[in-house]
Amino acid sequence: MLKRIDKYIIGNYLKTFAFTVLIFTLVATIINFSEMVQRFIDNEVPWSSVLLDYYIWYIPFINSQLVPLYALISVIFFTSRLADNSEILSMLNAGMSLGRIARPYMIGAMLVAGMSLFLNHVFVPYGNSQRLAFERNDLGREKDLGRHSEVHMFITPTSKVYVRHYAKKDSTARDVRLETFEGPQLTSILTAARMEWNGKDSTWKLFNRTYRSFDGLEERFAQERRKSLDTTLALVPSDFVAYKYEKDQLSTFGLMQHIKKERSRGIGNTNKFEIELSKRTAEPLSVFILTLIGLAIAGRKSRGGMGINLVSGIVLGLAFVFLSRFSHTLANSSAIPTWFGVWIPNMLFSVIALWLLSRAQK
Repeated sequence: MLKRIDKYIIGNYLKTFAFTVLIFTLVATIINFSEMVQRFIDNEVPWSSVLLDYYIWYIPFINSQLVPLYALISVIFFTSRLADNSEILSMLNAGMSLGRIARPYMIGAMLVAGMSLFLNHVFVPYGNSQRLAFERNDLGREKDLGRHSEVHMFITPTSKVYVRHYAKKDSTARDVRLETFEGPQLTSILTAARMEWNGKDSTWKLFNRTYRSFDGLEERFAQERRKSLDTTLALVPSDFVAYKYEKDQLSTFGLMQHIKKERSRGIGNTNKFEIELSKRTAEPLSVFILTLIGLAIAGRKSRGGMGINLVSGIVLGLAFVFLSRFSHTLANSSAIPTWFGVWIPNMLFSVIALWLLSRAQK
């Protein structure tokens, strides 16, 4: 059961956190608006759409990126105030250990981390899909970076398709080759000079076809140049479309399905999607670590007062952000496993937190 001192500390934590979020939200929104306002004007976007289709989703997105930093600043800010008022000293003199004082801090961190997990896994991906759709449709900002030439992909475990060039405007592929395997053995090759998508029937129409089948040393050959062939493939036009921020728009379940699908098709690497999947959990859990660091830094009076504590906290927070970006880059380059790259900052700063707490205890 929570005691009055627990409620007091948790209340201070959450109120300071909310105030920090408000200040940073105002600053980030003003900076973003100054960059985007000319685009809004040039594209004659109604201001109601700017508010309801863009900023209502942009604000949760930008804040979800900074929750650990907000937590660190909040803890340092209100804990420094408690230390300056000798409230921390009074708790210690009353027989409370540093571990007991840290308990309500951890409860506050749990509430903040829980909110961050919900944002990262559920709310923000949905909001990103709405915001980026607005940028695509109304601002023409997000360009399609999908596959359009020299495309290789498995469409089933036993069949592979190659497309030399794909035109997204009319969903037409040229120089198509469909290969079928039995184990490691190639059994047939179907080629077509052109392939068109028929949206009504969800089929592909193949033109100017040749077909080769292999049975040991025997080869059969057939060719059809006059008639087209309608066929169903485990391939749709959306498989050739990809956006730069596609990973940000996918739900957690969607990310897992996308990773599984891309791996089965042998298309490039899935590092950036795996990093995003791990990051959605790793960053909220870092709130616990940074909360302990904030308590250790600000839990005692210092000659520099709150200012020196805030500077120390901001430096550590920026170091955490820099290390996160650096380790994500390493993971994306396959230099280290993706999950390890995402969790490196939490592992390292856990050690720093324990060291600072051991010194604070003394």
